Amino acid sequence: MRTPITIALFLVACGAETPGAGLEVRPGEGIGPVRIGMRYADVREALGPLEGAFTSDRLAFGRYASLGLEVVLVSSEDASVSDDAIVIGVGALRSDGFVGPVVPGMTRDALEDAFGEPDDEAGDTAFYVEGFSVERDGDAVLEVGVFRPYAHEPTPPPMRAAATRREGT
Repeated sequence: MRTPITIALFLVACGAETPGAGLEVRPGEGIGPVRIGMRYADVREALGPLEGAFTSDRLAFGRYASLGLEVVLVSSEDASVSDDAIVIGVGALRSDGFVGPVVPGMTRDALEDAFGEPDDEAGDTAFYVEGFSVERDGDAVLEVGVFRPYAHEPTPPPMRAAATRREGT
């Protein structure tokens, strides 16, 4: 009996993730080891190759179904995920396996207690300037998407003239 306790204490002391602890959702930053702005080569090193991906016009959607993660990247290649592709979003797609201030499975009331009313809504999706969105079904959060924080500007700023213009255009 001493061996399992010793191993557990060692893992806690070393800061290792314990089984069942869940991937941390960090609004505006990332989920688990996937951070907004990191390159696909680093994601692949941390989690292995994508378990499925769809790429069109340099925008790639890839999944780690076993973890319940979806990763959105901008690739330098039109129809595939390049090593230098940049993570622009990451999503938590199921209600188990995640921890943090906003997670799938939480209630709308708990979400609004923590973050207030959403800054924008489109159908069942609510957006927060802190850098996350949620897809809801009634009062339950189904999925969480994480992206860079933003400033909500319902009216676009006025267009500016180009700083310099080429002659004859």
